Amino acid sequence: MRLVWDSFGFPIRRSRLGPRLGSRHQSRQKRYTDHKVRDMLFHSSEKVLLMLSPMKGVMRFGKKGKLSPRYIGPFEILDGVGKVADRLILPPNLSRVHTLFHVSMLKIYHGDEITSSNGTQLC
Repeated sequence: MRLVWDSFGFPIRRSRLGPRLGSRHQSRQKRYTDHKVRDMLFHSSEKVLLMLSPMKGVMRFGKKGKLSPRYIGPFEILDGVGKVADRLILPPNLSRVHTLFHVSMLKIYHGDEITSSNGTQLC
């Protein structure tokens, strides 16, 4: 450790390796994280699937456990609220659910998923 004085005359301790060592590790971690991050931007009137939050032991859409659907939909996007939230047009049977969802809960709809007997799409 060596002592360096700042502009006000107070001593600052610095390692002999310098401040660049921490920034090099920080930039490496940022690179690993940025590799995994995807920018998700949906436009209005685009079709998306809505992710179901997993709850242990809860039966959803007639199936329980591993076989329960991960996504339901497709739903149309009404509008975007900020950069990270979208408002969906939901059917009447989901009227008790909020219509505003974070983009991480949405997945683009490609049109090849299976529809259940009651008309709700399961994925």
